[in-house]
Amino acid sequence: REIVHVRLNQEQTAQQYVKIGLPQAAAGFMAWLESNTASGQEATTNDDVERLTGRAPKNLDTYIQENKNAWL
Repeated sequence: REIVHVRLNQEQTAQQYVKIGLPQAAAGFMAWLESNTASGQEATTNDDVERLTGRAPKNLDTYIQENKNAWL
């Protein structure tokens, strides 16, 4: 069967969350988080990982590529 991706705006996303039972406030917050992530606003780094581990931080895509054999 064909699966089609439909991009929803923030309000539409919130309404989908309400449909599955989230309270309006929680639905709005989740939609806001998704919107920020999609626009790249959550793609920030700091030096916390390096200070704690001594290694530079990696983004999720890099981590997945380096460890993909663990999930095969």
